[in-house]
Amino acid sequence: MIAKTPKAIPLFHEIKTLIDSARQRATVAVNAELTLLYWQVGQRINAEVLKGARAVYGKELLPLLAKQLTEHYGKGWSQRNLANMVKFS
Repeated sequence: MIAKTPKAIPLFHEIKTLIDSARQRATVAVNAELTLLYWQVGQRINAEVLKGARAVYGKELLPLLAKQLTEHYGKGWSQRNLANMVKFS
């Protein structure tokens, strides 16, 4: 066990603060990137479906796209999520 020295305790708290701050900044950056990604995905789907006002195509496209994206990337790419991304954009 490491003995608590007067210098070690303030150093620990300073380093802890640095780590916590870096983690917080990383979380904010990841959230910003995901928000941008979801908006871009929604925009792209919207542009594809609206090309020629193909509402029927859109109804067929989302389930297929959701299936393919989920198989490749895992959870988070359901038909409902894709529809929300379109609404968000």
